[in-house]
Amino acid sequence: MKQQQYIQKAYQYHVMADYYKYANPQKHLDYYIKHFYYLNRAIQSPSRLQWRENSQLQFLNAAPETELIDIYVNNRPVVQRLAFGKLSKTLAVPYGNYYIDIYPSGDSTTSIFSKKITIKSGNYLIGATGMNKKLQLLPYDLQVKTAKNEASVRFLHLSPDAPAIDVTVPHGDIVFPDLSYKELSEPLAITPMTLNFILKVAGSKNHIFSLPKFKTNPQKSYTIILIGCIQHHELPSFKIVILEK
Repeated sequence: MKQQQYIQKAYQYHVMADYYKYANPQKHLDYYIKHFYYLNRAIQSPSRLQWRENSQLQFLNAAPETELIDIYVNNRPVVQRLAFGKLSKTLAVPYGNYYIDIYPSGDSTTSIFSKKITIKSGNYLIGATGMNKKLQLLPYDLQVKTAKNEASVRFLHLSPDAPAIDVTVPHGDIVFPDLSYKELSEPLAITPMTLNFILKVAGSKNHIFSLPKFKTNPQKSYTIILIGCIQHHELPSFKIVILEK
């Protein structure tokens, strides 16, 4: 059995152990032992995964109900104590399938969410988002080729209680129309300049948020990520995260 198969087996038994943790403690223990067995086999496998630089992978905690989280990739801790609104460091990973687990920081016994993600050639952002204990992990390939004297800008809507949004400039023209939750806009090529955007409820003049001005540079791409809450005032408020590549 190859290392990737051991990892897949370990992941499957890990999910089953979580499922039975409270419903059937004996089954939980049985599955956890199998998970631990296959995890050790994966670690000892001579075909152990080599992390060579093929794709870029970065994580964002955009789930307003979470506190600090730890992120495991193929049962290995790669990000620790990632707070809401924060980006992880960029990881260099080879192409392939990855099993990602999200845990409360410091507690690797029961995952908050698990997902298998396929990474191809690109520059990936994995956003943790969602509310009401319905966490999601959403992969976005942000790789953009920009011309020598141009920059690019795009928007990503990860605010779980915000409506669809029109992105406008101060004099009212809509640049990115009707951007809905979890949607990534197409990149817009621009001459490098200082940008100033206003967010409005899609199809109306109702103001949501005015972005602070920011300067763009040649051959750089900018993803403006909308996170936080508009309606749930007890949770982190609406704000933006700007990711420059």
